[in-house]
Amino acid sequence: MDGNSVRIRCSKKQIIAFVFSFVAGKWIEKYKKKLSLLHEKNTRIFLLFVIGIGFLESFSAGMNNAANAVGLLVGAGVLSTSNGMLLGGIFAALGAMLLGGGTIETNGKKITALSLIQGVTVSITSTILVIVALLYGIPVPMTQITTSGIVGIGASQQGVNIFRRNIIKKIVAIWVVSPLLSLVIAYTFFKFIIENDFYTSLAIVSVLSEC
Repeated sequence: MDGNSVRIRCSKKQIIAFVFSFVAGKWIEKYKKKLSLLHEKNTRIFLLFVIGIGFLESFSAGMNNAANAVGLLVGAGVLSTSNGMLLGGIFAALGAMLLGGGTIETNGKKITALSLIQGVTVSITSTILVIVALLYGIPVPMTQITTSGIVGIGASQQGVNIFRRNIIKKIVAIWVVSPLLSLVIAYTFFKFIIENDFYTSLAIVSVLSEC
């Protein structure tokens, strides 16, 4: 499986997350009163269910993100698979605890307001898509899938207006720029370290500094 097919599958999963969450958002809005009554009658069970889904989503994130982070090191023979997963899991957990608050704030509050039921819908969608992809050995951008789900929920309430929000524009811009920037940086390091091509590396750095 080449890189293009992986990217296409990842894009499909983002679209699926958006569409599913959009449809679910419309359904939730339609049956809002009934769902609220059900929630009030079974508050404790519902909360346990929500917590369980949150843990399952975190589990799927660990399956995906730790593997993405250490996969290249394992492939290069620097780490064994078992050591890579252990160290990758430890540092993924440290990153979440020390620096994950900003992303939580963005996904939880800044994109759109989410009710508890809507939040659970996004979590279930993201978890299912990520776990299914990983069972087939396909790394997927969980952050993008989750964000697509949140945007889908928001679009079900606000329509196209949600895409006019500055935070959405910034997120999309980062999605577009990040892969290109990663490619350029990786190419620059390859030229400088492997081929000792100082002038090409300096030219690329100069261009980037002007951007």
